[in-house]
Amino acid sequence: MKIKKATLKDAKRISNLIKRNILNAKINKYTPEQKKGLIEKNSLSIIKDKIKNFEMFCAFKKEKLIGTIYLGEKYKRKFKIGGLYIEPKFLNQRIGTKLLKFAEEYAKKKDIKKIHLYSLRFSKEFYLKQGYKINKSYIWRIGKTKTITHGMEKKLK
Repeated sequence: MKIKKATLKDAKRISNLIKRNILNAKINKYTPEQKKGLIEKNSLSIIKDKIKNFEMFCAFKKEKLIGTIYLGEKYKRKFKIGGLYIEPKFLNQRIGTKLLKFAEEYAKKKDIKKIHLYSLRFSKEFYLKQGYKINKSYIWRIGKTKTITHGMEKKLK
């Protein structure tokens, strides 16, 4: 597996990967309305904006895009991580862990001391295993529905 910085040429493939993950990953138990809202939040134009404005990375196996993550919203030596999505047939192969560790190492090189993220209930356990701590739970609106999301943080060493 190779991880590289995303370019605008990757945007359509990233958006499609995220859509496949939302629709097909068995760990995601979203309602149809939540799926629609999440897909809208990861449209091609929004992904292009994230590539332009944040640090977005892609994991490739040979030439196939198999995962993505971004670092954004740098504030007072703290980065927000978001958009960690894996191609459904590559789940449970430690790709998410590798992308997350890559993003954390990248942040350390930028002198970032803390990572913040929001986790939906399906991914909360994954982040807890990676050393993240829940600091607050929120009600988040996805489309016309609401769900619980957890604000999580990790101090980088």
